[in-house]
Amino acid sequence: MEEKLTDDEDFIELLNIELRIPRVFRERINHFEKWNDNEFKQRFGLSKPVVKFVIDKIAGEISSKSNRNNALSPEEMVLITLRFLACGSLLTLLGELSGVDKSTTSRLITKTIRAIARLHSDFIEMPSIQKISKDCEIVFIT
Repeated sequence: MEEKLTDDEDFIELLNIELRIPRVFRERINHFEKWNDNEFKQRFGLSKPVVKFVIDKIAGEISSKSNRNNALSPEEMVLITLRFLACGSLLTLLGELSGVDKSTTSRLITKTIRAIARLHSDFIEMPSIQKISKDCEIVFIT
């Protein structure tokens, strides 16, 4: 009987031996440092100061609540999203280039685009009916 307990304990210990695949955290590139201004704009469609402005506006809304599991910074989230919008890259390719999984890439793009869209009232002003009618009047009179 004593030996059976030992065999069971050995079996349980065998099951507990690294059955999980070890987690791999890929190194991420600092795009602000890597690219000069022209290269940065070619890759992301916006200049560095404009991207930093957008990051400052939405960082509080998109930042991770913790830094567990090597969480992405707001800068990385915005840059991945801008790369997607500028190039229409596949999620798998974007994930590989930025060191994150495809599903993470999809979620962060959605989250970041929604945060940017919520800024619309700060930057987009629809013309009033009076302005439209005045513009039409000018066009037809001249």
